Amino acid sequence: MVQAAEAVGGTVKGENVQVSGVFTDSRNPVPGGLFTALTGERFDGHEFVRSLEEGETAAVMIGRQIVTSLPAVIVKDTGKALCDLAAWHRARFDIPVIALTGSVGKTTTKEMIAVVLSRIFRTLKTEGNLNNHIGMPLTLLRLGDETQAAVIEMGMNHAGELSLLTSICRPTAALITNVGVNHIENLGSRENILKAKLEILEGLEKGSRVFLNADNDLLGALELPDFEVIRYGLESDAEFTARDVRTDLQGSSFLLCAHGEEVPVRLNSPGLHNVGNALAAAAVGYYHGVSLQQAAAALAEYEPTGRRQRTVRYGGVTLIDDCYNASPTSTKAALEVLADCKGRRIAVLGDMLELGSFAEDMHKDVGAFCKNRADLLFAYGRLSRNTAAIAEMRGVPSQTFDDASALAQAVKEILADGDTVLVKGSRGMHMENIIGEIFGEL
Repeated sequence: MVQAAEAVGGTVKGENVQVSGVFTDSRNPVPGGLFTALTGERFDGHEFVRSLEEGETAAVMIGRQIVTSLPAVIVKDTGKALCDLAAWHRARFDIPVIALTGSVGKTTTKEMIAVVLSRIFRTLKTEGNLNNHIGMPLTLLRLGDETQAAVIEMGMNHAGELSLLTSICRPTAALITNVGVNHIENLGSRENILKAKLEILEGLEKGSRVFLNADNDLLGALELPDFEVIRYGLESDAEFTARDVRTDLQGSSFLLCAHGEEVPVRLNSPGLHNVGNALAAAAVGYYHGVSLQQAAAALAEYEPTGRRQRTVRYGGVTLIDDCYNASPTSTKAALEVLADCKGRRIAVLGDMLELGSFAEDMHKDVGAFCKNRADLLFAYGRLSRNTAAIAEMRGVPSQTFDDASALAQAVKEILADGDTVLVKGSRGMHMENIIGEIFGEL
């Protein structure tokens, strides 16, 4: 505990005990762990310190003097101390650490990279999407003597956030999946989003490898003279690419092409965008000693996580559950998956949030994209009225709803065997509730 206190500039009160980990949620304590009492607008971790005294918590890190029987590290700011502790711990390991960011596809690409690297390394990865200034430090603090490589996801919605994360992580390589319009409400333009994404490079040493999606218009021609750039993509002359791509609702097959080799890959994830994510994983793996054959075998074992294009059969109806989140880019990718389905194709689309003044036009653009990809559209939310209006003009029968239950009932009334239903919207729209109402009785 004294080492931890020295690392964060804190003082020790009580016995100098050994700690086995760090946690911030008092509901899920780590036996022998150090509880860090974070504070926010709606919570204060200090209020829960006393509840841990009868358990197996070894010590606490606190930002003010409180009465507790537990040994304590006292600091000025527990949030900063958590970051400082993670940076100190990360510096103890001389292993490959791959950091990645991007507007969409971060978590899927992270999972694929971890699967590929695990062919030859004991690999630590970000769990779920714990990719902010709390989740990422907690991931780094899980580095142990057994860890041989790490894949760290970094998220952001404001300028400067990746500067902090990469300074803590100090990656040995970085990857940017794409630059879209997510968080454009905060950043103002795609060019500003690119600038914010490139902050991830600040933690890299000169000459390190940076993996870029060559199909993205802002990344495809990007020059980074201080780094070794490796490009991957489907529609470009990239170092890692694919041909003979075939997709269906069950997944994709393609030839992985790189360095004069062609290796067949079968991926259990539908959509061309996931082929691109797989190329990213293969590229990272290759430059860390994983052969293309090993990468192909690993990718064949990858299974989607969370509610990302999860395909479920309910009797004669197929659900594509993609309600994890939504942006114009990811919604179009989901509609492309729907387009390949047989039978009647029904899109249930909710508002895409955090688009600021661009929101109306971007929802209209998605509405136009529905043509030839959806046979019916059910739109949920104020912004999605724009989607429905344009889709209707392009020949896609559309209905709009402000009430989730009313929408669910309308879909249930028209469902028939052979239909495929895509449900997608921003996380704040809680599209999973609509899924529950539509399919709960089937």
